[in-house]
Amino acid sequence: MCDCDEEELADDERPIKLTAAMIERMFALEAALAGNRVPARTWEIFLGRASGGIPFAELMRLQHCRQIVIDEERRARRIFIRAHSRRSPSFLCVEAR
Repeated sequence: MCDCDEEELADDERPIKLTAAMIERMFALEAALAGNRVPARTWEIFLGRASGGIPFAELMRLQHCRQIVIDEERRARRIFIRAHSRRSPSFLCVEAR
């Protein structure tokens, strides 16, 4: 058996599930972009709530918004981890005498 499964993924490699708040952020980002808005039906397909095809230009627009949201989430996780990992330990292990 290969040992690939035993390695822990780095934070940047872990999959991130889109939350409702992240999807709302995507909607806001997409609305702020120049050009035509993506139709609601295309959003449903993109989010996996419906099936169908997505025109390439709309797919690129949605993927761009998703990538921004995912990058923001990863950045927030890194900040959280750094903030909580700098604490000094509450006890210290020393050799018994």
